Amino acid sequence: HRAVTVLTDDDAEPIEQPSTTPTNATSPEDLAYILYTSGSTGRPKGVRVRHRNVVNLMSALVKQPGLRREDVVLAVATYTFDMAVGDIFPTLGIGARLVLASRDDVRDPRRVGAVIDASGATLMHATPTTWRMLLKSGWAGSPRLVAVCGGDTLSEALASSLLDRCAAVWNGYGPTETTVYTTFSHVTRGALITIGRPIANVRDYILDRWRQPVAVGVPGEIFIGGAGVSAGYVNRPDETAERFVPDPFDPGSTMYRTGDLGKFLPDGSIQHMGRLDRQVKIRGNRIELGEVEAALAAHPGVADAVVLAREDGEPGGDRTLVAYVVPSVVPAPRLAELRDHLMTRVPSYMLPSAFVILDAL
Repeated sequence: HRAVTVLTDDDAEPIEQPSTTPTNATSPEDLAYILYTSGSTGRPKGVRVRHRNVVNLMSALVKQPGLRREDVVLAVATYTFDMAVGDIFPTLGIGARLVLASRDDVRDPRRVGAVIDASGATLMHATPTTWRMLLKSGWAGSPRLVAVCGGDTLSEALASSLLDRCAAVWNGYGPTETTVYTTFSHVTRGALITIGRPIANVRDYILDRWRQPVAVGVPGEIFIGGAGVSAGYVNRPDETAERFVPDPFDPGSTMYRTGDLGKFLPDGSIQHMGRLDRQVKIRGNRIELGEVEAALAAHPGVADAVVLAREDGEPGGDRTLVAYVVPSVVPAPRLAELRDHLMTRVPSYMLPSAFVILDAL
C-alpha cells in the first residue's frame, strides 16, 4: 500500500522530535485507517475508513449511549478490532478518562473484573463473548458501569445477567464498512432485544431483492447509508462495486449492502435476523467460512474441506469453528499439521477449534 511510515512496539532508536506545532493538512475525505476483514475468496479485504466517518461516530457516541467528561472508559478491545475506535477517539475527544486494559488483563476475565473495580470504570464496550467470560469468572458487577455489547448477537440470557449487575445495557450493531456502529438499542428488562435505531446522520434501509423498501414487519436485507459509509476496499474494485452501491434514496451518495437479514418493528427499531450468506461472527470477529475452507484446500494433503460454526454448549452460547476434511493422501495429514498450515494463512481467530477427518463429504 506504499506505506511511508511503520509504527511498531519493538525497541527502536529514539527519534528527535520537532519543537514546533506540526501542520495539519488532513481533510475529511482523507483515510483515517485501513482495517482488514475476512474475505469469501480467501483474500482479506482492507476497509478504507475516512476521517469524516470517524468524526461522525465520535459525535454520535457522545449522545448515544452517552459520554460525559466525568466518565471513565475501560478499553478491552485490541486496536486491530474496530470496536477500539469507539473506545479511544470519542473518549479523548470529549476529555473523559481512557483506561487501556493490558493484553494480560484481557486474557483473564478475573483481571478484567479487577480493572473495572480499580479504575472506577463507568463505560465499557465489549463483545458478548467477553461479557459472558466476565460473568462466568464470578464478577459481581458494578452499579456505575454502562455495559455496551457489540460485534455479535446479544442473547436474552446475557442481557438479563448484565441488567442484574450494571447501571445500564446497550446493544450496538454495525459492520466495519460503515464505521463500527450504525444502530443502538437501550436494552430493558423483558423487552425484545433489537439492534435499535440508526445513530445520527446514518440511514438504515430494509430492502427486497429489487432494492425496494419493504413494509414494517417484512424481512429484507439491511442496507446502510449516510455519514458512516466508508470509501470501500483497498485495491478491490470488483468487491467494492458489489457491496458499495448507489443510494437511490439519496442521489449522489453510496449505501453499503450488509448481507444481513432484518425487519422494521412498529416502533421504528430493527430486529436482526441473521445472515444471507456464509459469513459468521466468532468472538466478535467477522469470518467468511469460505476463506478458511480455501486456506485448508491449499494443503497438498486435502482433497475437500467444509468449515462450520457450531454452538459450544448451551443454546445462545459462544460458537466455535469446526473443520471437516477429506484427505487426498494416505495416511491423512495429522491435525497438528493442518493447524500449522492454517496458522501461516489466516489470523488466529479464524483457526478451527476442532478438525474432523471424513472419508467423503
